[in-house]
Amino acid sequence: GQIASEMMLKHLVAGYYDHAAPDLETALQAAIGAANNRIHSLAQMIPERSGMGTTLTAAIFVEGRVVVAQVGDSRAYLLRDGQIRQVTQDHSWVEEQVRAGLMTRAEAEGSPFRNVITRSMGAVPNVQPDFYVEEALVGDVWTLCSDGLTGHVEDSEIARIVSRHAPSEAARQLIELANARGGRDNVTVFVIAVRDLMPPAEFARTLGTVETASETSPGVTAAHPAAENGYEAAPYAASYDDTDARRNAIARDGYASPGRAPEPPRSGWRKIFGR
Repeated sequence: GQIASEMMLKHLVAGYYDHAAPDLETALQAAIGAANNRIHSLAQMIPERSGMGTTLTAAIFVEGRVVVAQVGDSRAYLLRDGQIRQVTQDHSWVEEQVRAGLMTRAEAEGSPFRNVITRSMGAVPNVQPDFYVEEALVGDVWTLCSDGLTGHVEDSEIARIVSRHAPSEAARQLIELANARGGRDNVTVFVIAVRDLMPPAEFARTLGTVETASETSPGVTAAHPAAENGYEAAPYAASYDDTDARRNAIARDGYASPGRAPEPPRSGWRKIFGR
């Protein structure tokens, strides 16, 4: 599981930021598929790795919305106005029984089969993640966690801790609480608090990443991808229009000089995070 988790994180992040599609859900789904295929392929090639897999709960915060991708039984919770809500649905046998009306929630929590998952990263060649889209509001607190937390800590306790503490302290307390109660599995917790929302153009100006026309070379349009496609602000990225340069080259030399390839829409973020 540890090897699968590390592989998944590495290839998912790189695949998402490098994908050419401006639509983030398209890029995220493609990155998930590619990461899943790599894990599955390695498990097939090395007998000692046979059957390895991992779960995934990923969240992208962009402008006024949050896009969540889900594979397995890790979870995403949203705390808003003092009320906590599980945004994702578990891909587990007991959850399917509850949704079908064949088992109560209490029975599911006590079932010896509650850790049997029906979907995971790397188990099969192709995986289908579930996507959820939520509005982002100032004051929201998101918690992404593995079942190592939810197996020991109630939703109401998660709400109480994340509402009273800063994200880093809340994450620490949640992990300590799960471990104090047995810690039967690895515990992963992310706590994200939405403190403010900033329009893309303003965010780009704050980072100082929008180039002015005087700072760009001929044929380079000083346009920030955030302003163009409404998704993420990608620092130091610029779109390239080589029409005039190609015309001049054709008139001068009789052939067209190749223009440089545009950067992926999210490539600037990779420069920030070093991924």
